[in-house]
Amino acid sequence: MEEQEIPLMWEHSDLFIDKESWEPGCRKLVARIEEYGCYIEQLQPTMDPALFRDIVLFDDEMEALTHRVGCYPYLLLADDTKDSAKSLMEHFRKIAEDFEDARRPLHSWIKGNDVNGTRLSDDHAAQLFAAVPELDYVLKRMRAFVSYTLTDDEETRLEKLKTQLEKRTHERRDLEARLALVEADGSIAMKPRQLKAYERSAD
Repeated sequence: MEEQEIPLMWEHSDLFIDKESWEPGCRKLVARIEEYGCYIEQLQPTMDPALFRDIVLFDDEMEALTHRVGCYPYLLLADDTKDSAKSLMEHFRKIAEDFEDARRPLHSWIKGNDVNGTRLSDDHAAQLFAAVPELDYVLKRMRAFVSYTLTDDEETRLEKLKTQLEKRTHERRDLEARLALVEADGSIAMKPRQLKAYERSAD
């Protein structure tokens, strides 16, 4: 049997193609992040499984939206190192940080940690997880690795460190791109630095 080459097809329908289509999605993400507070207040071991399902599916939808909103500035920055692209990336990083901070108590509670004075036992977890069969594996895996999970404070500090590292990585790539231009044409546009007082006197 001859091998048939299967053409590679990229799915672009979920991507924002320009800033005009990206901004409404970004505003939607920012507005919906605030909904986490209301949901987290309702977390109880004996809560209605239907409500738990709504909360978990909301979180799953928000994660997908965050990735979708983040794709545009990432792709833009990869192709354009101008200040406008970097500004969009900085804006998204702040939103992504707010998103992780908002959802952290929910994930902590699912893992079995104390949130709002309540803790999810294994028996109650089994009852609630049954309401979300499509994410049963994900939820059980979260609880299985709770012993390897950082505390809320540790996760917060780690997220800030990751954000700082990511920022420095993009700054390094920006510098490498500028240096590549120098090697290509042997010139670079630089602002003349201001001479210090002692340097001017020396002249």
